[in-house]
Amino acid sequence: MTTNGNPIRLIIDKVKTNVGIVWFSLTFLTALSKVLGSHINNYYIYEYVYYHTIHLQNLFIPDSAYYQDVNHYGPLFSFVIAPFAILQDTIGPILWMLLNSWLLYYAINRLPFEKNQKNMILWLILIEMMTTVSNMQFNGAIAALLVVSFLCVREGKDGTAAFLILFGFWIKLYTIVGLVFFFFSKNKLRFVLWSCFWAVILFAAPMLISSPSFILQTYRDWYDVLIEKNIGNLRDNFGSQNISVFGVCMYVFHIPEEYLHWVMVGGALLCMMPYIRFRQWGLNDFQLSGIASIMMFVVLFSTGSESSTYIIALTGAAIWIAHFKNSQSKWITYSIMCGIVLTSLCPTDVVPEILKHDIIRPYRIKAIVPTLIWLYIIYHSFFRIGNTQKAITE
Repeated sequence: MTTNGNPIRLIIDKVKTNVGIVWFSLTFLTALSKVLGSHINNYYIYEYVYYHTIHLQNLFIPDSAYYQDVNHYGPLFSFVIAPFAILQDTIGPILWMLLNSWLLYYAINRLPFEKNQKNMILWLILIEMMTTVSNMQFNGAIAALLVVSFLCVREGKDGTAAFLILFGFWIKLYTIVGLVFFFFSKNKLRFVLWSCFWAVILFAAPMLISSPSFILQTYRDWYDVLIEKNIGNLRDNFGSQNISVFGVCMYVFHIPEEYLHWVMVGGALLCMMPYIRFRQWGLNDFQLSGIASIMMFVVLFSTGSESSTYIIALTGAAIWIAHFKNSQSKWITYSIMCGIVLTSLCPTDVVPEILKHDIIRPYRIKAIVPTLIWLYIIYHSFFRIGNTQKAITE
C-alpha cells in the first residue's frame, strides 16, 4: 500500500501488520496487573484442581482457605494446570495466560487465509481476548482447540482432531461440538474410531496421578455440580451468567424456564439444518461457515456463558467475516465487524457502570448481536453457498 510519506499512515500500517506485538504485550500487561493486584482467584481455583486430584480431595467443594467460588473443570484439567501450579503464584498466572493467548494466536495463524485476513481476525477479537485474560480463563484455549481440530480434520489428521476435541471435552465440555467436524472428514469411520479411542483414554488419564476409584467418584461429583450450576445460572437475575439465548428468552421475552428445552431443540435444529445439503460438505465455504456456526452455537446455547466465554463465539464470527467479507455487501461486513467490537466492549470500563448494571447484564445484551450474526450465518450456509465451488482437494 502506498503511504506517500505520510508518517501517520506509516504508523497505522506498521501497527496493522504487527498485531502479534500488541496481542502479547497486552496479554502480559493485563496478566501482570492482575497478579500485582492479587486478583487471581480463578487461577487459584485452577491451581488446586491439581493439588486436590493428587491428594484425593473433592474437586468441587468450596475451599475458602485458598479461593472463593467452586471449580467446574474436570479432573483431566489437573494435567494442564500442573506445570503452572508448581510455580510461584507471581509467575504461574502470567505464564498461564501467555500460553492461553499464544494457543489462540497460533490457531488463527494456521487458518488457510492470507496474512491480512488473519490480522483482521486477531484485531477483531483482541478486546475479547483481554477480557478472558483479565479473568484468567481457559476459554482462549478452548477456541484454539476447536479451530485446530477443525484444521486437522481438513488435513486428514482424524486422530489428532479427535484427541483435541475429547481433550477439551473432559476439561470443560464445550469442545464436544467439534464432533460435528465428522461431516468434513474424508474417512468418517476412522474419525469415529479415533473419537471412541480418545474418549476412553482421556477419561482414564487422571487415574495416573490419582486413584481409579477417586476419579470415578470425581466424574459423578462433576456431573452433580454441573447440574447444580445450570440451575443457578438460569436463576441468575444479576446477569453475570447465562449470557445466552436462554437468558434473553427469560429476561427479555419472559419465557418460562420450563419451556427453555424447546429453545434448545430449535437452536440445535437450526444449527444442523445446513448439513442436510450433504453435497456441500466438501466445500471450503461450507466448512468455514460450519466452524463459525458451531463456535457461536456452543456459547449462545449454554447457561454457563459469561463475558469471558465469548472469545469462543466471537472467534467463530471473526473467522466467518474474514473469509466472506469480499462476497458480502459492505453494510453486512461493517455491521458484523462493528457487532463483534461492540459485543466485546460490553463488560469493559468503556461502558458506564450504570448501563452495565441496569441494562447490559440483566437483559443479556451481550448475547443479542452474536445471536443475530449466528442466524445470518445459518441463513447464508443454507441458501447462499452453491454447488459451483469446487470441493477441497484431498
